[in-house]
Amino acid sequence: MAADEQALELRMDPSSLYREETFTDRRIGVIRMMTPVKTDGSIDLGRVIGRCSQRFTRNFHRFMRSGEIDAIFDEGVTSWFGEALDCGLRPLDLGQAAIDRLEEIGWRRATLPASRFPALAQNAVGIDFSGWALYTRASLPDEDAARLLDALAEREADMPWEEGTYQGLAHLGQDTDSTPLDVPLHPAAERWYREHGESME
Repeated sequence: MAADEQALELRMDPSSLYREETFTDRRIGVIRMMTPVKTDGSIDLGRVIGRCSQRFTRNFHRFMRSGEIDAIFDEGVTSWFGEALDCGLRPLDLGQAAIDRLEEIGWRRATLPASRFPALAQNAVGIDFSGWALYTRASLPDEDAARLLDALAEREADMPWEEGTYQGLAHLGQDTDSTPLDVPLHPAAERWYREHGESME
């Protein structure tokens, strides 16, 4: 075993255990419930039960076209928004006050331009949920930050992206529509990009 593998010790956090359950109608989607538990398996009433849902993409589009669903709350608009407009659905106007408040607590607004979606009568303003940022504490050792980027580079060809959106590894460290940069890059990440000839402009 390599020295760096020997130094890596993985331990489950006994204060953050969950029982995972899955519920599905095998038609529309899946609900995943995460129940906090103690080390003896009993429910930890001091923590909140978490739930998340996942739709079945194929059925989602079919039911949208048939009119069986009348609202969509989702991200990744390039894969469904145009079709939703064609099916007669229209974006919800959150109102300026709501947008302003969401920006105050850290969200960023995003504009869906009518020039890109002809079925829109005017630009639509919403909340951006783009990108899947990799966050770390500022004190993360430079060596570890560089190793993370080495791993991303090694697996670059295996990372799934929406067609036409990926522009190279430097894209992950740039502030773009698909990769919003709301916190500074780790100094070692900036150095890694420079040393590998990647432009951050």
